[in-house]
Amino acid sequence: MKGCSASVLVEKSLTMMVPGQKSKNNHQGDVLEATETVWKIFQEMIVPELGKIREENQKIVAALELTNKSLDDIKAHLAD
Repeated sequence: MKGCSASVLVEKSLTMMVPGQKSKNNHQGDVLEATETVWKIFQEMIVPELGKIREENQKIVAALELTNKSLDDIKAHLAD
């Protein structure tokens, strides 16, 4: 299944998981193939999103630090 897109992997994994469908392979082979498919989907779809989330989180933390510094400055000014 190397080089397959996520949608193709999802379709293949769903067809493997249809209840009552007879398989030519043994059950353990089906489970291993389904596990591999799910892992590939995870790597292809989820992992890249985690990188984007980390970048956005860093930007939010930086903005929050600036906001907190501004609030501290305003509190200090009001206390004077």
